[in-house]
Amino acid sequence: MSASAVAPFVCPWACLASAAPKLSVATPSNRSFAQALLNKVDVSLTEFPKPCLILGLFGPVVLGT
Repeated sequence: MSASAVAPFVCPWACLASAAPKLSVATPSNRSFAQALLNKVDVSLTEFPKPCLILGLFGPVVLGT
């Protein structure tokens, strides 16, 4: 097999073999990398998971942080 040849994808699970892979093509943007980093999204604190303290085998464990 040459380096440019690509083997076809074979899925061993029948439940997934019938699902066609969905490819997405990124649309070009006129923004610079720095402008993309400046994008701000307001997220409410209520959308974050609440921390939970449980007693584990080796001591207390904080989950959800």
